[in-house]
Amino acid sequence: MLVTTMTLRMKPPADRTLRIPLPPDVPQGLLDVVVVIAPYQAAISTTSLAGRWQAYFPPDFDIDGALQEIRHGWEEEWTNVAA
Repeated sequence: MLVTTMTLRMKPPADRTLRIPLPPDVPQGLLDVVVVIAPYQAAISTTSLAGRWQAYFPPDFDIDGALQEIRHGWEEEWTNVAA
């Protein structure tokens, strides 16, 4: 099954009709076309992921400890189940 994603950035045509050029590898026959129309947004700034989430956590939050618990907490639970 061929699935192709295309992103087109364009000014709305005066006649308000979209004309979508299809790539040559699109087969003949019926197509399902999904269109999302959204206003253009400038590129997201290149701040770090940690910087973007910083406001949502207290300053003393231990991210490494939380990740350790998430990644290895199941091991302790598994030991209790096996006993």
